[in-house]
Amino acid sequence: RKTSNETATTTTTTMKTKLTIDYDKMLAEIEQNNPDITKETTELTEKSVKKLVIQFERALNDNVEKRAKFSTKPEKFLDSEVDLDNAIKNLQSLASAPKLYHVLIDTKCVPSLLSVLAHENEDICVDILELFRELFDPDASNEGEEDENRQAFQLLNCLRENDGIKMFVDCLMDRFFSKPKKKNEREEREEKDDDLAGEETKRNAEETILQIVENAIEISGGTSEICEYFLNESNTRLKEYLLERVGKKQGTDGVKLQASELLSILTTGCDETVKKSMLLANDAFMDPIMMAIACYKKKEPQDSEEREIVENLADALCALLQTKKGQETFFNLEGLELMLMCVKSKLFVRGSALKILDFALTENELGCLKFIDAFGLKTIFSTFVGCFGGDEKKIKKIRKKYGNDYVDAECERTLSVIASLFQNIDISKNTDKYNRVVSKFVEDSFVKLDLLVESYVSYGKRVSKIELPNDENPPQDSED
Repeated sequence: RKTSNETATTTTTTMKTKLTIDYDKMLAEIEQNNPDITKETTELTEKSVKKLVIQFERALNDNVEKRAKFSTKPEKFLDSEVDLDNAIKNLQSLASAPKLYHVLIDTKCVPSLLSVLAHENEDICVDILELFRELFDPDASNEGEEDENRQAFQLLNCLRENDGIKMFVDCLMDRFFSKPKKKNEREEREEKDDDLAGEETKRNAEETILQIVENAIEISGGTSEICEYFLNESNTRLKEYLLERVGKKQGTDGVKLQASELLSILTTGCDETVKKSMLLANDAFMDPIMMAIACYKKKEPQDSEEREIVENLADALCALLQTKKGQETFFNLEGLELMLMCVKSKLFVRGSALKILDFALTENELGCLKFIDAFGLKTIFSTFVGCFGGDEKKIKKIRKKYGNDYVDAECERTLSVIASLFQNIDISKNTDKYNRVVSKFVEDSFVKLDLLVESYVSYGKRVSKIELPNDENPPQDSED
């Protein structure tokens, strides 16, 4: 990796070579051949975009030259900095015309745009990030024709070919992401006022880069291939960043929410082969996620954003538990014991813990046996009674606090966990364990069995209320 001085020297040498181009002459020819181009119009054309690109290239070259020449005299290159800032912001208008993205590729402007990520002025760097965020906004391309969607995808491929994604993540890790560190009271007091504006800029930059990644995934269709690309450490350091950003040492903010959501998208989007090849279902990847969830076994999320973080982390873990290796790692890391504690806590995290247990026990006989050995039967059947035979006032209070969907999902996950115990345990080999599950329905004068029958009838009524589109000709398709 080149040092900043080497990069600046290389860039300066390259730019000096490009300075032989007469940009003023090129702009004059474009304006002469297209007189309407100087008029304010609401619709961009290929010629007007080329003009914007030339203006950007000229402003970049001028700024690089003056920064190298007057490195100790900022006032000498201040005007060129303003011109570069304006040139980048003018290019943002291109986001309204995705059909013209090919101009950036044809003019070989993408490498020049990416080079600005190393600019010493953070505001200039943030401008470039904002530009790419808008260019890859899926809403803009989806509103247009198929050609516009294709051009957005082609621009993304051009970015990948020029190591643009890697440069974005490197910029995120090396420039804008600050790992938490312990400071004494004096240091905190001295840095508090000075760092407020700087920290806000860094958080905004983090959000912008994460949004670029999320937009790129959506433009690519969320395929397993693109998810693998982002998680592959030989391509980007995104996996390292996400695990660090959602960690328990990080404060709760919008960036942590965005990071948890992206982590969920990437792990869910990968197929089983990718999860194995990328070593996602291992201690190094799963342990930080579990530790982040563990923070909530003794405290409630403060707001809806923090609740969403918990749910995103649970979704990421559940995606890994769909593999045998993921289930094995989960139990080795004592994830079973952690989730049982979360269920007992009766806090918001209980719903996510039940979901994780459901995935961990699916088609996993060894996991079901460990669940019984860890005294999980007492916990899960206590939850079962609370869901289907608990105090109505308490249930209404929970529904009001967390919502109806939360309570319904909790009931369904509880039933699913119990069903997995019956389905997966081989009665011929583990008769004692199987009978321990059955005995739970026998104790206390078959109270739990009565609740099970009542729940079956209740769910049956809900299913019967679903009306077919046409009673005389019911649909043959299984999905319908």
